[in-house]
Amino acid sequence: MRLTAIIPLLGVVLIFNDNTSKIFSLAPYFLEDIGQLNGNQFSLNTLYFTYFGLCSLGFGSIIFSLACPSDIQTQPNQLEYVSSTPIGDSKNLAKSHLRYVVQAFAKAHEYDFDREDYRANYSYPDTLIGEMNGLLEELYNAAESADIAESDESAEVGATPDGSAEVEYEDIPDFMEVMNGAGYYDFTKYGIAMANEVRINWVYTVPFYGQAPNFSRDIAYIKYQTDEYSRFSARMLTLIFYIFGLIILSIPTVQTFYLLSVNVLYRAL
Repeated sequence: MRLTAIIPLLGVVLIFNDNTSKIFSLAPYFLEDIGQLNGNQFSLNTLYFTYFGLCSLGFGSIIFSLACPSDIQTQPNQLEYVSSTPIGDSKNLAKSHLRYVVQAFAKAHEYDFDREDYRANYSYPDTLIGEMNGLLEELYNAAESADIAESDESAEVGATPDGSAEVEYEDIPDFMEVMNGAGYYDFTKYGIAMANEVRINWVYTVPFYGQAPNFSRDIAYIKYQTDEYSRFSARMLTLIFYIFGLIILSIPTVQTFYLLSVNVLYRAL
Protein backbone atom coordinates (compact mmCIF):
# COMPACT_ATOMS: atom_id res chain seq x y z
CA MET A 1 0.00 0.00 0.00
CA ARG A 2 2.87 2.38 0.70
CA LEU A 3 3.98 2.18 -2.93
CA THR A 4 0.77 4.00 -3.89
CA ALA A 5 2.26 7.12 -2.27
CA ILE A 6 4.31 7.71 -5.44
CA ILE A 7 1.23 7.70 -7.70
CA PRO A 8 0.29 11.39 -7.11
CA LEU A 9 3.89 12.33 -7.95
CA LEU A 10 4.70 9.94 -10.79
CA GLY A 11 1.26 8.69 -11.80
CA VAL A 12 1.20 10.55 -15.10
CA VAL A 13 4.51 9.01 -16.14
CA LEU A 14 3.68 5.52 -14.88
CA ILE A 15 0.11 5.23 -16.12
CA PHE A 16 -0.28 7.49 -19.13
CA ASN A 17 2.22 5.92 -21.49
CA ASP A 18 1.97 3.61 -24.50
CA ASN A 19 2.86 0.43 -22.62
CA THR A 20 0.22 0.97 -19.95
CA SER A 21 -2.38 1.92 -22.57
CA LYS A 22 -1.75 -1.38 -24.36
CA ILE A 23 -2.25 -3.28 -21.12
CA PHE A 24 -5.63 -1.62 -20.59
CA SER A 25 -6.71 -2.19 -24.21
CA LEU A 26 -9.55 -4.71 -24.36
CA ALA A 27 -10.06 -7.45 -26.93
CA PRO A 28 -12.66 -6.73 -29.66
CA TYR A 29 -14.74 -9.84 -28.83
CA PHE A 30 -14.97 -8.76 -25.20
CA LEU A 31 -16.08 -5.25 -26.17
CA GLU A 32 -18.73 -6.81 -28.36
CA ASP A 33 -19.94 -8.99 -25.50
CA ILE A 34 -20.39 -6.02 -23.20
CA GLY A 35 -22.06 -3.97 -25.90
CA GLN A 36 -19.39 -1.27 -26.24
CA LEU A 37 -18.95 0.03 -29.76
CA ASN A 38 -16.33 2.61 -28.78
CA GLY A 39 -13.69 0.34 -27.29
CA ASN A 40 -11.00 3.00 -27.07
CA GLN A 41 -13.15 5.29 -24.95
CA PHE A 42 -14.14 2.44 -22.65
CA SER A 43 -10.47 1.50 -22.16
CA LEU A 44 -9.53 5.13 -21.50
CA ASN A 45 -12.28 5.47 -18.91
CA THR A 46 -10.91 2.39 -17.16
CA LEU A 47 -7.45 3.93 -17.23
CA TYR A 48 -8.73 7.23 -15.80
CA PHE A 49 -10.61 5.51 -12.99
CA THR A 50 -7.46 3.55 -12.16
CA TYR A 51 -5.39 6.73 -12.04
CA PHE A 52 -7.79 8.66 -9.82
CA GLY A 53 -8.31 5.66 -7.54
CA LEU A 54 -4.59 5.09 -7.08
CA CYS A 55 -4.05 8.82 -6.52
CA SER A 56 -6.61 8.75 -3.71
CA LEU A 57 -4.88 5.74 -2.15
CA GLY A 58 -1.58 7.54 -2.61
CA PHE A 59 -2.74 10.62 -0.74
CA GLY A 60 -3.98 8.38 2.05
CA SER A 61 -0.62 6.59 2.19
CA ILE A 62 1.25 9.90 2.34
CA ILE A 63 -0.86 11.08 5.28
CA PHE A 64 -0.39 7.71 6.98
CA SER A 65 3.38 7.83 6.56
CA LEU A 66 3.63 11.39 7.90
CA ALA A 67 1.10 11.20 10.75
CA CYS A 68 1.22 7.60 11.95
CA PRO A 69 3.41 7.05 15.07
CA SER A 70 6.63 5.20 14.29
CA ASP A 71 5.86 2.25 16.59
CA ILE A 72 2.58 1.59 14.78
CA GLN A 73 4.29 1.73 11.39
CA THR A 74 7.18 -0.56 12.31
CA GLN A 75 5.10 -3.04 14.31
CA PRO A 76 1.43 -3.16 13.28
CA ASN A 77 0.76 -6.15 15.56
CA GLN A 78 0.12 -5.06 19.13
CA LEU A 79 0.80 -8.44 20.76
CA GLU A 80 4.17 -8.76 19.06
CA TYR A 81 5.07 -5.22 20.07
CA VAL A 82 4.24 -5.88 23.71
CA SER A 83 5.95 -9.30 23.81
CA SER A 84 9.14 -7.83 22.33
CA THR A 85 9.37 -5.26 25.14
CA PRO A 86 12.11 -6.25 27.63
CA ILE A 87 11.17 -6.68 31.28
CA GLY A 88 13.24 -5.28 34.14
CA ASP A 89 16.55 -4.75 32.35
CA SER A 90 15.62 -1.68 30.29
CA LYS A 91 15.04 0.98 32.93
CA ASN A 92 15.45 4.05 30.75
CA LEU A 93 13.11 2.70 28.07
CA ALA A 94 10.42 1.79 30.61
CA LYS A 95 10.66 5.19 32.31
CA SER A 96 10.53 6.95 28.94
CA HIS A 97 7.42 5.00 27.95
CA LEU A 98 5.79 5.74 31.31
CA ARG A 99 6.54 9.44 30.95
CA TYR A 100 5.01 9.35 27.45
CA VAL A 101 1.74 7.69 28.51
CA VAL A 102 1.46 9.92 31.58
CA GLN A 103 1.84 13.05 29.42
CA ALA A 104 -0.84 11.79 27.02
CA PHE A 105 -3.09 10.88 29.95
CA ALA A 106 -2.73 14.35 31.46
CA LYS A 107 -3.29 16.05 28.11
CA ALA A 108 -6.57 14.16 27.79
CA HIS A 109 -7.77 15.90 30.95
CA GLU A 110 -6.71 19.45 30.12
CA TYR A 111 -9.39 22.11 30.47
CA ASP A 112 -11.85 19.65 32.01
CA PHE A 113 -11.61 17.41 28.97
CA ASP A 114 -15.07 17.24 27.43
CA ARG A 115 -15.95 13.54 27.21
CA GLU A 116 -19.02 14.39 25.14
CA ASP A 117 -16.82 15.58 22.29
CA TYR A 118 -16.62 12.76 19.74
CA ARG A 119 -12.99 13.66 18.97
CA ALA A 120 -12.13 13.34 22.64
CA ASN A 121 -13.69 9.90 22.88
CA TYR A 122 -11.90 8.64 19.78
CA SER A 123 -8.53 10.26 20.56
CA TYR A 124 -8.43 9.00 24.15
CA PRO A 125 -11.44 6.74 24.87
CA ASP A 126 -12.84 5.98 28.30
CA THR A 127 -11.53 2.41 28.15
CA LEU A 128 -7.98 3.72 27.82
CA ILE A 129 -8.54 6.09 30.74
CA GLY A 130 -9.65 3.13 32.84
CA GLU A 131 -6.61 1.07 31.86
CA MET A 132 -4.29 3.97 32.66
CA ASN A 133 -5.89 4.43 36.07
CA GLY A 134 -5.39 0.72 36.69
CA LEU A 135 -1.72 0.94 35.74
CA LEU A 136 -1.13 3.89 38.07
CA GLU A 137 -2.81 1.99 40.89
CA GLU A 138 -0.57 -1.04 40.27
CA LEU A 139 2.50 1.19 40.26
CA TYR A 140 1.40 2.76 43.52
CA ASN A 141 0.83 -0.62 45.18
CA ALA A 142 4.24 -1.85 44.00
CA ALA A 143 5.96 1.28 45.29
CA GLU A 144 4.12 0.97 48.61
CA SER A 145 5.15 -2.69 48.95
CA ALA A 146 8.76 -1.80 48.16
CA ASP A 147 8.75 0.79 50.96
CA ILE A 148 7.35 -1.74 53.43
CA ALA A 149 9.92 -4.36 52.43
CA GLU A 150 12.71 -1.81 52.81
CA SER A 151 11.41 -0.85 56.27
CA ASP A 152 11.31 -4.53 57.30
CA GLU A 153 14.88 -5.02 56.13
CA SER A 154 16.03 -1.95 58.06
CA ALA A 155 14.27 -3.23 61.16
CA GLU A 156 16.09 -6.58 60.93
CA VAL A 157 19.44 -4.82 60.69
CA GLY A 158 18.70 -2.58 63.66
CA ALA A 159 17.02 -5.20 65.86
CA THR A 160 17.76 -5.31 69.60
CA PRO A 161 19.65 -8.28 71.12
CA ASP A 162 16.38 -9.93 72.15
CA GLY A 163 15.30 -9.90 68.49
CA SER A 164 12.63 -7.27 68.87
CA ALA A 165 12.45 -4.00 67.00
CA GLU A 166 9.93 -1.26 66.56
CA VAL A 167 9.08 -0.98 62.89
CA GLU A 168 7.89 2.33 61.49
CA TYR A 169 6.75 2.08 57.91
CA GLU A 170 7.41 5.08 55.73
CA ASP A 171 4.60 4.99 53.22
CA ILE A 172 4.39 7.24 50.22
CA PRO A 173 3.29 10.58 51.68
CA ASP A 174 -0.36 11.54 51.44
CA PHE A 175 -1.08 14.77 49.59
CA MET A 176 -4.53 16.27 49.33
CA GLU A 177 -4.02 17.32 45.71
CA VAL A 178 -3.98 13.67 44.61
CA MET A 179 -6.88 12.50 46.79
CA ASN A 180 -10.63 12.68 46.32
CA GLY A 181 -13.20 14.00 48.75
CA ALA A 182 -13.58 10.64 50.47
CA GLY A 183 -9.90 10.48 51.35
CA TYR A 184 -8.91 7.90 48.73
CA TYR A 185 -6.29 8.30 46.06
CA ASP A 186 -7.52 9.74 42.78
CA PHE A 187 -5.13 8.26 40.24
CA THR A 188 -6.31 10.66 37.57
CA LYS A 189 -4.95 13.48 39.74
CA TYR A 190 -1.87 11.35 40.38
CA GLY A 191 -1.21 11.05 36.65
CA ILE A 192 -1.66 14.79 36.10
CA ALA A 193 0.74 15.52 38.98
CA MET A 194 3.33 13.18 37.44
CA ALA A 195 2.97 14.89 34.07
CA ASN A 196 3.52 18.34 35.58
CA GLU A 197 6.90 17.18 36.93
CA VAL A 198 6.89 19.88 39.59
CA ARG A 199 9.76 19.33 42.01
CA ILE A 200 7.49 19.38 45.04
CA ASN A 201 5.61 16.39 43.60
CA TRP A 202 8.71 14.25 43.18
CA VAL A 203 8.38 12.77 46.66
CA TYR A 204 5.31 10.78 45.57
CA THR A 205 5.89 10.51 41.80
CA VAL A 206 9.51 9.35 41.66
CA PRO A 207 8.67 5.96 43.29
CA PHE A 208 6.33 5.28 40.36
CA TYR A 209 9.17 5.67 37.88
CA GLY A 210 11.29 3.40 40.05
CA GLN A 211 8.74 0.61 39.54
CA ALA A 212 8.36 1.23 35.79
CA PRO A 213 10.85 -1.49 34.65
CA ASN A 214 8.79 -4.14 36.48
CA PHE A 215 5.69 -3.11 34.53
CA SER A 216 7.39 -2.44 31.20
CA ARG A 217 5.01 -4.60 29.15
CA ASP A 218 1.91 -3.16 30.78
CA ILE A 219 3.26 0.31 30.03
CA ALA A 220 4.13 -0.73 26.46
CA TYR A 221 0.58 -2.02 25.98
CA ILE A 222 -0.93 1.31 27.04
CA LYS A 223 1.64 3.22 24.98
CA TYR A 224 0.65 1.26 21.87
CA GLN A 225 -3.03 1.91 22.59
CA THR A 226 -2.30 5.61 23.12
CA ASP A 227 -0.50 5.83 19.77
CA GLU A 228 -3.21 3.85 18.02
CA TYR A 229 -5.97 6.20 19.16
CA SER A 230 -3.97 9.40 18.68
CA ARG A 231 -4.27 11.91 15.81
CA PHE A 232 -7.94 11.36 15.16
CA SER A 233 -8.21 13.91 12.34
CA ALA A 234 -5.30 12.38 10.40
CA ARG A 235 -6.72 8.88 10.85
CA MET A 236 -10.13 9.95 9.57
CA LEU A 237 -8.62 11.77 6.59
CA THR A 238 -6.54 8.71 5.71
CA LEU A 239 -9.62 6.49 5.97
CA ILE A 240 -11.62 8.80 3.71
CA PHE A 241 -8.92 8.77 1.02
CA TYR A 242 -8.62 4.98 1.21
CA ILE A 243 -12.37 4.41 0.98
CA PHE A 244 -12.76 6.94 -1.82
CA GLY A 245 -9.86 5.37 -3.73
CA LEU A 246 -11.21 1.84 -3.39
CA ILE A 247 -14.65 2.97 -4.57
CA ILE A 248 -13.17 4.62 -7.67
CA LEU A 249 -11.06 1.55 -8.44
CA SER A 250 -14.12 -0.66 -8.17
CA ILE A 251 -16.15 1.35 -10.70
CA PRO A 252 -14.64 -0.32 -13.82
CA THR A 253 -15.13 -3.76 -12.27
CA VAL A 254 -18.75 -3.10 -11.31
CA GLN A 255 -19.48 -1.51 -14.68
CA THR A 256 -17.91 -4.37 -16.62
CA PHE A 257 -19.67 -7.00 -14.51
CA TYR A 258 -23.03 -5.30 -15.03
CA LEU A 259 -22.65 -4.85 -18.80
CA LEU A 260 -21.32 -8.36 -19.31
CA SER A 261 -24.07 -9.93 -17.21
CA VAL A 262 -26.85 -8.03 -18.98
CA ASN A 263 -25.57 -8.77 -22.48
CA VAL A 264 -24.79 -12.44 -21.84
CA LEU A 265 -28.17 -13.04 -20.21
CA TYR A 266 -29.94 -11.16 -23.01
CA ARG A 267 -28.32 -13.35 -25.66
CA ALA A 268 -28.95 -16.49 -23.65
CA LEU A 269 -32.63 -15.72 -23.32
